[in-house]
Amino acid sequence: MAVKHETELYKPVKAYFEAMGFEVKSEIMHCDLVAIHPLSGETILVEMKKTFTLPLLLQGIERLRLNGQVMLAIERNRKKSGAHNQRFGDLTELCRMLGLGL
Repeated sequence: MAVKHETELYKPVKAYFEAMGFEVKSEIMHCDLVAIHPLSGETILVEMKKTFTLPLLLQGIERLRLNGQVMLAIERNRKKSGAHNQRFGDLTELCRMLGLGL
């Protein structure tokens, strides 16, 4: 089922980071989600959007100025239709080259 609002991504992304021991907060310093590990102090900024877009990529690069660990969260539609889903591996590689997680 397709995501209708980016806020629908918050609960599963929050659960993912909490399962790894992070404390999660939303809308901190204009970031959609901030995960902080209480023991190590590791901080991860997460930007969430319904689909992969150039504005999301640019937003992720801007967030790198605040913190060295930035993740982009989008819905990965398992159907093979749509240019973004057909090129998911390429998008992942692009993000890796820029220092972003996807």
